[in-house]
Amino acid sequence: MVLRIEVILEKIMLNPVMELVTFKINANCTPEAFAAACEPVNVWVRTQPGFQSRTVSRNQEGTWFDVIFWDSAESANTAAAKIMVELGKSEFMTMIESSSIQMQHPQIVSRS
Repeated sequence: MVLRIEVILEKIMLNPVMELVTFKINANCTPEAFAAACEPVNVWVRTQPGFQSRTVSRNQEGTWFDVIFWDSAESANTAAAKIMVELGKSEFMTMIESSSIQMQHPQIVSRS
């Protein structure tokens, strides 16, 4: 019986995916203004299927890190395509140096 429940849970639970986006903000944009512009994106991303969590941070060199956890690669890819259509002209997007954007989905090997 226990094995059967584990098999069912394994099929229900998708393979979680981490989306890591690194970028720089435009020189005329302050970190405080950019942080405020993140909030509408937070509201939007919370409504996307498969969303788990999002954290935006930056380092001393001015590189920003947008880390989102999704239930699956499919959820991550669907949201990535939709965000440009639905929020492509948002204040958040216009504050980012588009040439600096790097997106990746590294494999999660351990999570607590």
